[in-house]
Amino acid sequence: MKNESTGDLVASAALSAALGLVIGVAGAFVIRIGGSFPIGLAVALIAFGAGALLTRSLAGIWSFAPFVVAAAIGIALTAFVAPGGDVILLVDWVTVTWVLASGVLAVIVAALPRRWFNLWPSRLEQREHEDLPDM
Repeated sequence: MKNESTGDLVASAALSAALGLVIGVAGAFVIRIGGSFPIGLAVALIAFGAGALLTRSLAGIWSFAPFVVAAAIGIALTAFVAPGGDVILLVDWVTVTWVLASGVLAVIVAALPRRWFNLWPSRLEQREHEDLPDM
């Protein structure tokens, strides 16, 4: 997060929130694909994990937090009864796994060291690499 303007942070937060909402809602529909072994659950969790890593690498907490909150809102929107009486997320092991595993993934990504997401090396690191001979 070097030299980012407020506009950049707001834009990355808005895009991250939109991505989180899409993954949260789409995941609720996808998790049932696959029958007895819902391969859609694995796809939804991979999408959530990739989105979490992407947003964490964009602007740190400024884009990661909106992603996680929006994904949680998207999951919650599909968990309640719709006006017609339809329920998208049933209370079974697939749904419980989707909800809990997405939360666990969010905690894991949040706990990863910040240096893993540092795209710009510090001046000290640059000086250390300048002294190394070319191979």
